[in-house]
Amino acid sequence: MFDLSALASAKNKAKVNQSRKEEDFNDEFNQGLDFLKKFAESKNEKDLKMAANKFFEAIKCKRSRIEPYIYLSYIFYLFDKNDYAKEYLNIAKSIDSTSPMIQSIQAIIYA
Repeated sequence: MFDLSALASAKNKAKVNQSRKEEDFNDEFNQGLDFLKKFAESKNEKDLKMAANKFFEAIKCKRSRIEPYIYLSYIFYLFDKNDYAKEYLNIAKSIDSTSPMIQSIQAIIYA
């Protein structure tokens, strides 16, 4: 006979893991935004690199969210790495091509 308690336990564990990943994503993403704000004030390249690192970490937590890809696209644009900027923008488009954020960054990169 099939043990339904094992299935329920696995389902609960998956829920906890999903919740933890969402929290980790939010932490990393928000830290990335904080470093971007610091960069906007200081123009210190180190802050921009730290923001990029945080957005990469956010992607590791949740690959299905477009926001870190879009911000990475912008950061690569600021570093004059347009090929990478376009690559990350294309990844974001493949996840959700209707996002207004994509249109905004696209206008900047392709200007």
